[in-house]
Amino acid sequence: ADGEVSRAVDAAVHAADRTRHLEDINGAVPVPPRLTVVVPSWNAPLLDAADGVLTALAAGSGVVLQPATAARRTSASGSAPRRASTARAASPP
Repeated sequence: ADGEVSRAVDAAVHAADRTRHLEDINGAVPVPPRLTVVVPSWNAPLLDAADGVLTALAAGSGVVLQPATAARRTSASGSAPRRASTARAASPP
């Protein structure tokens, strides 16, 4: 699992780097899709999910993550921090 986490971090760095260079292409006007559906494989669920989700977000697209049936715990572990931070942001001071 540590190797997959390390590769997922590398994917995040790569997505951020490529996003910075989108406007370097002469004549290109980046238009992100409104929504991207990410369906990671069961054999590398964290890496595939991170790569798809982070690349889509970096490009400005909304994302729906549909985990592989055999790897549902991967998406649950990734969404728990998001749910907690959303709950903190929504709670009154």
